Amino acid sequence: MFINRMHDEPIFINADSLVGVQLNNSDFHRCLLSRVDMTRAYLINCDFRSAELNESKFDFAEMDEAKLIMVDAKGSSFQQTSLSHALLLHSDFEGANFAGAILSNAILKNSKFIECNFCGAIMDYLELEDCDFTNSINDNKTIWKDGFTPEEYGLKKVTK
Repeated sequence: MFINRMHDEPIFINADSLVGVQLNNSDFHRCLLSRVDMTRAYLINCDFRSAELNESKFDFAEMDEAKLIMVDAKGSSFQQTSLSHALLLHSDFEGANFAGAILSNAILKNSKFIECNFCGAIMDYLELEDCDFTNSINDNKTIWKDGFTPEEYGLKKVTK
């Protein structure tokens, strides 16, 4: 399987599917990964700088220490995904689903989380700066870092 990159040679991955694949420490810099299913993939310490991840599925994936820097991930799904110690910087996650995701000790800076789902997520991030959560949702199961007031950031609480 080949994964195309912007302005670079494609990456060859010896697999028929990316579901459940083990790709820890891989470099996906500038890769075109929109509408790709990486459910249950092992993507620890992967570099996704400037990658296109629109409408992709990373549900139940292990993405600890991933570098999601300047990515375009509109409408992607990160349900039950572990993003501990990950960097989510200068990126657009508009409409993404982070339900049940774990963002412990993650750094979130200058990113758009507009209309995202954070229900049941563990959001005890390390740093949060200049992020837009307008019209995103969370619930009573969402765990926020002490002192964080979701409503002040535009999040709405939903009940099920």
